[in-house]
Amino acid sequence: MSRSTASASGGVGSLAVQLAKLRGAPVIATASTPDKREFALSLGAPAAVDPAADDLAEALRAANHGEPVDVVLEMTGGRVTDQSIAALAPFGRLAFYGMAGGVEPGLVSPRDLQRRSVTVSGFWLMNALAHPEVLRKAYVEMPGQVAAGGLRVVHGGDHPMSEVRRVHADLRGRRTTGKLVLDPTR
Repeated sequence: MSRSTASASGGVGSLAVQLAKLRGAPVIATASTPDKREFALSLGAPAAVDPAADDLAEALRAANHGEPVDVVLEMTGGRVTDQSIAALAPFGRLAFYGMAGGVEPGLVSPRDLQRRSVTVSGFWLMNALAHPEVLRKAYVEMPGQVAAGGLRVVHGGDHPMSEVRRVHADLRGRRTTGKLVLDPTR
């Protein structure tokens, strides 16, 4: 069975693991600490890998029974993105939706993409919010999935806006789990 990989302990990644599981698509989670990897496994990921592995591409393939992966949801940047692209199977896809590590990935060679027939794309939520029809299906389906117990809301905490600097430092330092909420009234 083909597998995907996702950074799995943040708000988007924790949701991606669960949505993939609901659709029968196993996800190899990546997470920076043993506790976060355990958390990803508790969400339904059958395997979890440390993105700091010396050879992340090989670690992802090993977690996929020695085979390259079909889809990568990537939000770390730097070498994690580079090695995730290297782990893709022919016709594989990588969706880049963040850069939590603060380091740009290397340049992607169009010739390498062509040779392996792989796709690298970007996603920014603000573009989707400008086109509500793109999100309509999710808005309709997800509350029912939460109510039925198929999706677990992973709440990372409510924080007053006065702590925005600390919250961003925690995000950059990868010390958070789940979706964080900033309350502008506090």
